[in-house]
Amino acid sequence: QGHSQLKASQGRPRAPFAYRPLIGAPLCIRAARMAARTSRWRCGLAAACAVLAAPEVAGDEMMFVDVTATDSLSMRSFDVPLKGAKGAANLFMDDPMEAHNWAYPAGLEKTLLAEMAAAGSPASPAAERLKRLRLDMAGLYAALPKNQHGRLDNTTARYAVHRYFSKRHGWAIKGLEPAGAAWVSTMSVTPDVRQVSKYLVPAYLFERITNHHSDGKGLDLGWLAIYVATVEHLAHSQVLAYLYSVYMTLELPVAGARTASEVEDIVATFMMVYMLGGNLEVSTKSDMSSLRRHLDTNHEAWQKLHGYVSSRLRDTQPAPSDFESIVGFLEDVADRYASWQDMDCQAAQKELQAMPGYANGRVPLAGMAPSYRPGRRVLFSEAGSYLSAHGIAERSGDGESEDRVIVSNYLLSQGMCLPTAGYHAVCCRNPCEAFLERLEGAPASPPG
Repeated sequence: QGHSQLKASQGRPRAPFAYRPLIGAPLCIRAARMAARTSRWRCGLAAACAVLAAPEVAGDEMMFVDVTATDSLSMRSFDVPLKGAKGAANLFMDDPMEAHNWAYPAGLEKTLLAEMAAAGSPASPAAERLKRLRLDMAGLYAALPKNQHGRLDNTTARYAVHRYFSKRHGWAIKGLEPAGAAWVSTMSVTPDVRQVSKYLVPAYLFERITNHHSDGKGLDLGWLAIYVATVEHLAHSQVLAYLYSVYMTLELPVAGARTASEVEDIVATFMMVYMLGGNLEVSTKSDMSSLRRHLDTNHEAWQKLHGYVSSRLRDTQPAPSDFESIVGFLEDVADRYASWQDMDCQAAQKELQAMPGYANGRVPLAGMAPSYRPGRRVLFSEAGSYLSAHGIAERSGDGESEDRVIVSNYLLSQGMCLPTAGYHAVCCRNPCEAFLERLEGAPASPPG
């Protein structure tokens, strides 16, 4: 297309194009320029430019180069520290997902504008999707309280978005809480901000819609559908971006069909990134192979999860082989990831209810101890101070002399969620939401 932009298709540029300004910069620029002319950018660039070895690199220490066909360069940097380590070392960080929890405001805005354009193009497939969203959400929209303009305000809109993704995909969107709360209620992003946390994206999108693209009176059903479609679009684009990066890291061509063995490697590598937090930005094909061997040998939960996904891959007919069909398979796995998480939720509920002293939906905090199960994650490992600070443990005030854990609050807490590298986490299902759905779909009683 006349130029080569050395960056990932969506999200942060890949590690081979990163360099520290005072370490190897001239060599990296020369290699990048050669790549722009020859399109053979996979040959030698990793050796020339992969210098990100530290677990944390300050944003202003790391630069990225975009090279055009006319040999001009533009350089940019992160404005936040990026934590990441190669291969298995990344999984020993406090939060392996940290490097994945950032989004570009420009990309968010473009995605929102694309969905707005679809709303004005009634013959497009995207417009049909918006129409289906409006039909799906019409009952919930009608049941929710409105502001003085007859529309949804920030809190009720967030609640509606949460309910949609919880019901449709089993997801908890990062930055949204079940009752409509959020990490921030409003926010403003100035043009010089290069990244925002994915936990701030819901508030950012609402602010862009209400203050820049609509009349500022809240969301009607049409705008609510655009809001939801934008988040779905972002989630889909994230899968595409990570899968593309997997292909590049494994040194596989994107075009054409892959063998069954190659597809298995692609799916496994994607899972290591999307579900465990592996970081392709600072890892090579060799690093990911070492990570795979480490997980296969030492990580029982990975072995169970990989076995589950591999069995689904074997059962999928026709077997995915090209990029598009692998995307479809991985999105289906992402949706079914909720059923995987639900096994932990059911086990935690049974163990809590079987503990000595269980009564009225509570158990003594002092009686809780970490629970280890082969092939599954550790349960009940949170500190008592954390549980008390987040409303999970408290004293009822009925003469109790010790804190007690509220079982329902524990099951629905963030600690029970499995994070992903995308825009959502997978949390325990709230049984109350099925009841609320029936209430919201019931005919309203006549006044009086």
